[in-house]
Amino acid sequence: MAFNFDSLYGSNLGTTRKFNEQRLRAANINSEQFKDIIAELGNAFNDILLQLNLKETGYYPLDEFLTNQQFFIDPSLDGYTSNTQTPEFRPVFRTTVNVGQLANTGSVTAAHNIDLTASVIGTRLYGVASNTAKTSFIPIPYVTNTLTEQIKLEVNGTNVVVTSYDDKTAYTNCVVVFEYMKF
Repeated sequence: MAFNFDSLYGSNLGTTRKFNEQRLRAANINSEQFKDIIAELGNAFNDILLQLNLKETGYYPLDEFLTNQQFFIDPSLDGYTSNTQTPEFRPVFRTTVNVGQLANTGSVTAAHNIDLTASVIGTRLYGVASNTAKTSFIPIPYVTNTLTEQIKLEVNGTNVVVTSYDDKTAYTNCVVVFEYMKF
């Protein structure tokens, strides 16, 4: 579905719209005034739904989830091609993977359970690892000036792969988020 964005600053709905309760109660249900009130309420409800559907959902399940993010229209669908697809914003899906403990100079893998095909395009890949005491948290991927301390993050056809280049076994919990578009 295509969206009409009235603002470059996100999706916001004013909070000052008020409905006069006395006007609602006094209106004859067979009057034009009542029909106008119902139409006004319907428009307000529709505005709320449109704004709600444009908000990103902060839900991180362990399986595929539609985020409500909308990526720009596919440039190959510019209206001048013979492609039969309609130019639309593209929806983004998310999956969260609990990778567990990081490795001592090696890789740990965890299945992402996504059917990765040529029609999947990644948009974001990130995570965090924490030590047992929860006193140290590091971003995944982890980049430092010392190459042997870095941590590589990737997604392949079946797994999320986290590769440590030194001993990171003190980090017993690692969660990775993968976001992607499907066509």
